[in-house]
Amino acid sequence: MKHILIVGQGIAGTAIGFRLMQRNLNVTWIDNQNLSNASRVASGLYNPIVLKRMRLVHLADAFNEQIYSFYKSLESFTKNTFFYPKPIYRVLHSIEEQNNWYQLSENPKWSTMLGDIVNDNNIKAPFGLGTVQQTGWVDTANMIASFRERIKDKVLDHVFVPQHLEHKNNGYEYRGVYYDAVVFAEGWKAAKDNPYYPKDAFRPSKGELLTLKLDDRDTPNRIFHFKHFLIPLRDGQTYRTGATYVHGDLSETPTEKSRIEMLESLKTIYSGKTEVIKQDVGIRAATKDRKPMVGRHPLHKNIYFLNGLGSRSILMAPYLSHLLTEQMLNNGDIEPSIDISRFF
Repeated sequence: MKHILIVGQGIAGTAIGFRLMQRNLNVTWIDNQNLSNASRVASGLYNPIVLKRMRLVHLADAFNEQIYSFYKSLESFTKNTFFYPKPIYRVLHSIEEQNNWYQLSENPKWSTMLGDIVNDNNIKAPFGLGTVQQTGWVDTANMIASFRERIKDKVLDHVFVPQHLEHKNNGYEYRGVYYDAVVFAEGWKAAKDNPYYPKDAFRPSKGELLTLKLDDRDTPNRIFHFKHFLIPLRDGQTYRTGATYVHGDLSETPTEKSRIEMLESLKTIYSGKTEVIKQDVGIRAATKDRKPMVGRHPLHKNIYFLNGLGSRSILMAPYLSHLLTEQMLNNGDIEPSIDISRFF
């Protein structure tokens, strides 16, 4: 393979494109920024634990192995800073949660991820805060924009038209240009218009986030998990909280209901004043089994997918893009639980 076409330059499209460029391949993107806002407004958190239920994310160890080196390499390529490794502090709500934390932290499977129970004078947490390690956040909007600036000569800024993709020899021609392979990474809306996708695989969910200022006298400088997350942004003055999960409403319009829910939730741990700066909306590209779709099309040669990463795109993208690169170049295997062929 020499020339690859990637449809979509969100988190997934950026990751697989960067991987292929590292292997000295010629990559072209098709990306219209007006189509989806999900990657740019994502919280950017990476965390291998489902904190609400205290269980490990599927393939957590594999995801953890790729995080640091991938985002540091991407920062070096873009000559920008958007990767912030730091602990997450989970608010413990009872003695039972405290005891469960201590028990899990002694388990070798969990010991590298769970740290001490601590306190923070700025946060209401009478049972303490459990320290989650191997976590942090990525400024996704900055990452995507800075990467796009570096590759702008390779981006076709228009809406992908599937009917213009024609099979030719062992590859595909799109608007007069030949590509050895095509990767679809354009989010959940693709399934409506792109006939290469499996039917009825996506279960998108709406998520809303607030960017806000907190009382200057009591501003905590940690990432907290309660019902939602509270993330201190890089300017040291603003925070992000959320995100909500709403099914059935796929409009990208902010709602008062979600705004109130997030602010009321924040009050359970923080008693200082808050000032809302903005409210963002994104539609997550989740699948019906809540696992990503990765790999080659079972019928169309040299058609590949990296999609369906849902709310954990930042965590998953480094490892999944590595897997897909190995499949494309070396016929590597994709684990059946995440292989897109399960939907066909």
